Amino acid sequence: MPLLNQKNTKWLTAIGLTIAVLATRIPFVSEMLFEFDSVNFAVATFRFSLEQVTPHFPGYILHILLARFFLFFTTDHNSVFILLSVFLSIGSVLFMWRAGAWLRGERLGVITALLWLTTPMFWFYGEVATAYIHEAFFASAILYFGIKLLRKKKDDYTLVLLLIFYSLSIAARQSSVIFFAPAIFYLVLKTRQSLRSYSIAFISFLVVTAVWGGLLFHESGGWHQYLAAFGRENVYQSQSILFGNSVREHLAIIGKVFMYSFIGSLSVTLVSIISIGFFPSQTFRFIKDQTRKSSFRFVLLVGLTPFLFYVLFYFMKAGYLLNVLPSVILCGACLLDMLAIWFAERKKSLIENRLLLTRKLITRNITILLCGVMVFNTIWFFVPLPGKRFEIFAEKFTLQSFKFELRSNQDITLADDIINRLFAYTSRQGFDAMDSIHHSVASMLQHEGTDPEATVILDTWYQRFNYYYNPKAIVYNIQSGEADTVWYKSRQHEYTNEVVGSVIEIPPETKNVLFFIRHDHPDMKSIEGQVTLERIPMPEYLDVYRITDDHFILRWKNIRIVK
Repeated sequence: MPLLNQKNTKWLTAIGLTIAVLATRIPFVSEMLFEFDSVNFAVATFRFSLEQVTPHFPGYILHILLARFFLFFTTDHNSVFILLSVFLSIGSVLFMWRAGAWLRGERLGVITALLWLTTPMFWFYGEVATAYIHEAFFASAILYFGIKLLRKKKDDYTLVLLLIFYSLSIAARQSSVIFFAPAIFYLVLKTRQSLRSYSIAFISFLVVTAVWGGLLFHESGGWHQYLAAFGRENVYQSQSILFGNSVREHLAIIGKVFMYSFIGSLSVTLVSIISIGFFPSQTFRFIKDQTRKSSFRFVLLVGLTPFLFYVLFYFMKAGYLLNVLPSVILCGACLLDMLAIWFAERKKSLIENRLLLTRKLITRNITILLCGVMVFNTIWFFVPLPGKRFEIFAEKFTLQSFKFELRSNQDITLADDIINRLFAYTSRQGFDAMDSIHHSVASMLQHEGTDPEATVILDTWYQRFNYYYNPKAIVYNIQSGEADTVWYKSRQHEYTNEVVGSVIEIPPETKNVLFFIRHDHPDMKSIEGQVTLERIPMPEYLDVYRITDDHFILRWKNIRIVK
């Protein structure tokens, strides 16, 4: 029996891909919670409340439950969610490997896995504490089980696993019930399993759904409380012209979808340009031939359904596209494989090369093309290119202080602004900038000798990060657009986000009153006329002030802050 038989080769490949994911993720992970939602999820592990947006609707119950499991191994919430992101990244790469292998053979499987491994947007979300990596994991799993089912036709075990993973994808992100449904329905039509197979698979789906659904209702305070939260949820109606929003707003969202889609699939775009440039007729014929195949239509359907939803209804963050990109990468891997074959055929067509080994030529071409794309992806992710400057990230982050009152005063060109948006969720500098902001704030508090238990923070730009990172201080998060208090927390993790009202009374024994507000906020002159502000040394655009008055009354729009 040969040492490297097919089974052993698969195991070695799986181990190699796992090590590759760990080697490209673990050394570079973000050090602190990445975004507001990350804070919501962290708090949800010990206080689940849809009403208080920990987490936000619709609950992401599987994400929270998995994080609670990892909390058995570490108490740091960021590390917990990072570990989850890394494990889901490994799973996604392995599923993409096997999806490619079932689609066109083991060679395509390896090409797909390596192409996906270094895709910058996927790489980015494998390094931070967010929920979007679930999109990549479950889209990859659905692709694998679906393609395998189309190839084997009769496979009860795969059908059951497909529907179980479909249910779990809904548990992780409830929007998946819509996104993957057309692809599942297509598989049902194309494979035509026995009634017994459908029954077992459907019952498995119901059982798994009932388990996580019951846990979700329990955490939410009962099914009636969950339905009440569902009735209050209208965020998906906030952008589309189909719900009465302006054409301009909808077009802006469409532009955002296409911009992040383009940058997320840039490696595939490069492969396509090379293919069309060198082999235009073969490329278009190949695409035409593929569209006749049920496997290709299934792959297309998995990615197209969420993409159309984002274009027609709602799109917020680049991470949403992680359920679209696996289909794009799989198609791009197929084209790269064919491109290597066409280059080999061209070289062999010359008289002096007819004795060359075709497989050797194809392998060489694949190695060159794939390494080229992977190097491009790695440069994009790591190298501090123009547009990745920290001050741009920091300026955009603290503009939250303005809400919709005023645009940035910083002299940033439109090109810099667009490039920064593209890098923000596809490069290491995106989460490095966030870590730098967190460390700057933490260092400031430590250096100033602030007593957390005798501190009140008035916050317009650090928002929920103060809510989480300063648990012993009283934090009032103020939405400056309306100057209305939205969230506050008392000491020792006793959190709430209820509206406090129009009056904030600061206890007279409070030693430190810190004000997180930008120096160029439009209300600064009015505020400075009422209280004495001392700016604490911080990097540019991370403005924090100390109110030095022992007693004051600060009237700011419709609120009054009294000490």
